[in-house]
Amino acid sequence: RETELLQVIERAMREVRIKREREGLINEVREAHAETEARNRQLQTLMGIGKAVTAARRLDDVFDRVTRAAIHMTQAEAVGFYLKDDNSAALILRAGQNLSRNLSDKVGQVVDDQLANLTMSAQETFIGTGEGLRQFRPAQEGAYSVIYSPLVVQERPVGLLWVANSRAEFPLYLKDIMGALADYAAIAVVNARLFGVMYQRSQQLEAA
Repeated sequence: RETELLQVIERAMREVRIKREREGLINEVREAHAETEARNRQLQTLMGIGKAVTAARRLDDVFDRVTRAAIHMTQAEAVGFYLKDDNSAALILRAGQNLSRNLSDKVGQVVDDQLANLTMSAQETFIGTGEGLRQFRPAQEGAYSVIYSPLVVQERPVGLLWVANSRAEFPLYLKDIMGALADYAAIAVVNARLFGVMYQRSQQLEAA
Protein backbone atom coordinates (compact mmCIF):
# COMPACT_ATOMS: atom_id res chain seq x y z
CA ARG A 1 0.00 0.00 0.00
CA GLU A 2 1.02 3.59 -0.58
CA THR A 3 1.00 4.55 3.12
CA GLU A 4 3.02 1.49 4.06
CA LEU A 5 5.48 2.23 1.26
CA LEU A 6 5.91 5.83 2.51
CA GLN A 7 6.48 4.59 6.06
CA VAL A 8 9.13 2.14 4.90
CA ILE A 9 10.87 4.84 2.86
CA GLU A 10 10.77 7.34 5.75
CA ARG A 11 12.11 4.73 8.17
CA ALA A 12 14.92 3.83 5.77
CA MET A 13 15.81 7.51 5.21
CA ARG A 14 15.78 8.12 8.96
CA GLU A 15 18.12 5.18 9.53
CA VAL A 16 20.47 6.44 6.81
CA ARG A 17 20.40 9.95 8.30
CA ILE A 18 21.12 8.61 11.80
CA LYS A 19 23.94 6.47 10.46
CA ARG A 20 25.50 9.45 8.67
CA GLU A 21 25.18 11.63 11.78
CA ARG A 22 26.79 8.91 13.89
CA GLU A 23 29.65 8.53 11.42
CA GLY A 24 30.08 12.30 11.35
CA LEU A 25 30.26 12.48 15.14
CA ILE A 26 32.77 9.62 15.23
CA ASN A 27 34.94 11.42 12.68
CA GLU A 28 34.73 14.66 14.66
CA VAL A 29 35.78 12.86 17.84
CA ARG A 30 38.69 11.22 16.03
CA GLU A 31 39.82 14.53 14.56
CA ALA A 32 39.55 16.26 17.93
CA HIS A 33 41.56 13.46 19.55
CA ALA A 34 44.23 13.66 16.86
CA GLU A 35 44.41 17.45 17.23
CA THR A 36 44.71 17.13 21.01
CA GLU A 37 47.51 14.60 20.64
CA ALA A 38 49.29 16.90 18.19
CA ARG A 39 48.99 19.85 20.60
CA ASN A 40 50.33 17.72 23.45
CA ARG A 41 53.32 16.71 21.35
CA GLN A 42 53.92 20.36 20.46
CA LEU A 43 53.79 21.38 24.13
CA GLN A 44 56.24 18.62 25.08
CA THR A 45 58.54 19.71 22.26
CA LEU A 46 58.23 23.33 23.37
CA MET A 47 59.14 22.41 26.95
CA GLY A 48 62.20 20.53 25.74
CA ILE A 49 63.20 23.46 23.55
CA GLY A 50 62.70 25.82 26.48
CA LYS A 51 65.11 23.82 28.61
CA ALA A 52 67.71 23.76 25.83
CA VAL A 53 67.36 27.50 25.15
CA THR A 54 67.52 28.65 28.75
CA ALA A 55 70.54 26.41 29.36
CA ALA A 56 72.61 28.30 26.77
CA ARG A 57 75.43 30.38 28.25
CA ARG A 58 76.45 32.39 25.19
CA LEU A 59 74.22 34.86 23.35
CA ASP A 60 75.20 33.41 19.98
CA ASP A 61 74.02 29.99 21.17
CA VAL A 62 70.73 31.54 22.32
CA PHE A 63 70.16 33.17 18.94
CA ASP A 64 70.95 29.96 17.08
CA ARG A 65 68.75 27.72 19.24
CA VAL A 66 65.81 30.13 19.29
CA THR A 67 65.74 30.70 15.53
CA ARG A 68 66.01 26.98 14.80
CA ALA A 69 63.25 26.27 17.33
CA ALA A 70 60.97 28.90 15.76
CA ILE A 71 61.39 27.33 12.32
CA HIS A 72 60.76 23.86 13.75
CA MET A 73 57.66 24.79 15.74
CA THR A 74 55.94 26.95 13.13
CA GLN A 75 57.25 25.45 9.86
CA ALA A 76 57.94 29.03 8.78
CA GLU A 77 59.93 29.97 5.71
CA ALA A 78 61.92 32.71 7.45
CA VAL A 79 62.80 33.80 10.99
CA GLY A 80 64.50 36.80 12.57
CA PHE A 81 65.78 37.70 16.03
CA TYR A 82 66.11 41.35 17.12
CA LEU A 83 67.69 42.74 20.26
CA LYS A 84 67.29 46.33 21.41
CA ASP A 85 70.50 48.33 21.72
CA ASP A 86 70.90 49.51 25.32
CA ASN A 87 72.28 52.91 24.33
CA SER A 88 70.21 53.94 21.32
CA ALA A 89 67.11 51.72 21.76
CA ALA A 90 67.47 50.77 18.06
CA LEU A 91 66.71 47.23 16.94
CA ILE A 92 69.69 45.13 15.92
CA LEU A 93 69.24 42.01 13.80
CA ARG A 94 71.21 39.39 15.70
CA ALA A 95 70.24 36.23 13.81
CA GLY A 96 67.96 34.91 11.10
CA GLN A 97 67.30 32.24 8.50
CA ASN A 98 66.09 32.64 4.91
CA LEU A 99 66.07 36.41 5.24
CA SER A 100 64.99 38.57 2.31
CA ARG A 101 67.61 40.39 0.27
CA ASN A 102 67.25 43.65 2.22
CA LEU A 103 68.01 41.84 5.52
CA SER A 104 70.52 39.14 4.60
CA ASP A 105 73.50 41.52 4.84
CA LYS A 106 72.31 43.32 7.97
CA VAL A 107 72.98 40.70 10.66
CA GLY A 108 74.63 42.57 13.52
CA GLN A 109 73.32 45.92 12.25
CA VAL A 110 70.40 48.23 13.00
CA VAL A 111 67.21 47.48 11.06
CA ASP A 112 64.11 49.56 10.43
CA ASP A 113 61.03 47.46 11.18
CA GLN A 114 57.90 49.48 11.89
CA LEU A 115 55.85 46.43 12.87
CA ALA A 116 58.51 45.34 15.37
CA ASN A 117 58.42 48.73 17.09
CA LEU A 118 54.62 48.64 17.31
CA THR A 119 54.62 45.09 18.67
CA MET A 120 57.24 45.90 21.29
CA SER A 121 55.28 48.97 22.39
CA ALA A 122 52.15 46.85 22.79
CA GLN A 123 54.15 44.03 24.45
CA GLU A 124 51.82 41.45 22.91
CA THR A 125 52.33 38.83 20.21
CA PHE A 126 50.98 39.91 16.83
CA ILE A 127 49.79 37.65 14.02
CA GLY A 128 48.86 39.16 10.67
CA THR A 129 48.08 38.01 7.14
CA GLY A 130 47.35 39.34 3.69
CA GLU A 131 46.68 42.83 2.43
CA GLY A 132 46.12 44.23 5.92
CA LEU A 133 49.71 43.35 6.80
CA ARG A 134 51.29 45.60 4.17
CA GLN A 135 50.40 48.83 5.94
CA PHE A 136 52.59 47.77 8.89
CA ARG A 137 55.60 47.18 6.60
CA PRO A 138 57.42 44.19 8.13
CA ALA A 139 61.13 44.17 7.35
CA GLN A 140 60.97 40.78 5.59
CA GLU A 141 60.14 41.62 1.99
CA GLY A 142 57.34 39.62 0.37
CA ALA A 143 55.89 38.47 3.71
CA TYR A 144 52.27 37.35 3.36
CA SER A 145 51.83 36.09 6.93
CA VAL A 146 53.88 36.90 10.05
CA ILE A 147 54.00 36.33 13.79
CA TYR A 148 55.87 38.92 15.90
CA SER A 149 56.56 38.11 19.55
CA PRO A 150 58.29 40.61 21.86
CA LEU A 151 60.89 39.53 24.41
CA VAL A 152 59.80 41.16 27.66
CA VAL A 153 61.87 41.27 30.84
CA GLN A 154 60.35 42.88 33.94
CA GLU A 155 57.71 44.63 31.82
CA ARG A 156 60.41 46.03 29.53
CA PRO A 157 60.78 44.85 25.90
CA VAL A 158 64.38 43.90 25.14
CA GLY A 159 63.98 42.30 21.74
CA LEU A 160 61.67 40.52 19.33
CA LEU A 161 61.33 37.17 17.57
CA TRP A 162 59.45 36.90 14.28
CA VAL A 163 58.58 34.30 11.66
CA ALA A 164 57.23 34.89 8.16
CA ASN A 165 55.74 33.04 5.20
CA SER A 166 55.46 34.32 1.65
CA ARG A 167 52.28 32.35 0.87
CA ALA A 168 50.93 30.13 3.63
CA GLU A 169 48.90 31.57 6.49
CA PHE A 170 49.95 30.77 10.06
CA PRO A 171 47.31 28.96 12.17
CA LEU A 172 46.07 31.09 15.04
CA TYR A 173 47.26 28.64 17.73
CA LEU A 174 50.88 29.34 16.73
CA LYS A 175 50.50 32.77 18.27
CA ASP A 176 50.63 31.17 21.73
CA ILE A 177 53.51 28.90 20.71
CA MET A 178 55.56 31.88 19.54
CA GLY A 179 54.68 33.84 22.68
CA ALA A 180 55.96 31.02 24.88
CA LEU A 181 59.12 30.66 22.78
CA ALA A 182 59.76 34.41 23.07
CA ASP A 183 59.42 34.15 26.85
CA TYR A 184 62.03 31.38 26.91
CA ALA A 185 64.24 33.51 24.66
CA ALA A 186 63.94 36.50 27.01
CA ILE A 187 64.99 34.37 30.00
CA ALA A 188 67.88 32.91 27.99
CA VAL A 189 69.13 36.38 26.95
CA VAL A 190 69.14 37.58 30.56
CA ASN A 191 70.89 34.41 31.74
CA ALA A 192 73.55 34.65 29.01
CA ARG A 193 74.24 38.30 29.80
CA LEU A 194 74.54 37.58 33.52
CA PHE A 195 76.83 34.65 32.81
CA GLY A 196 78.99 36.90 30.62
CA VAL A 197 79.25 39.54 33.36
CA MET A 198 80.14 36.93 35.98
CA TYR A 199 82.76 35.40 33.69
CA GLN A 200 84.40 38.79 33.09
CA ARG A 201 84.48 39.50 36.82
CA SER A 202 86.03 36.12 37.55
CA GLN A 203 88.68 36.80 34.90
CA GLN A 204 89.43 40.19 36.47
CA LEU A 205 89.71 38.64 39.93
CA GLU A 206 92.08 35.97 38.62
CA ALA A 207 94.18 38.65 36.93
CA ALA A 208 94.26 40.70 40.14
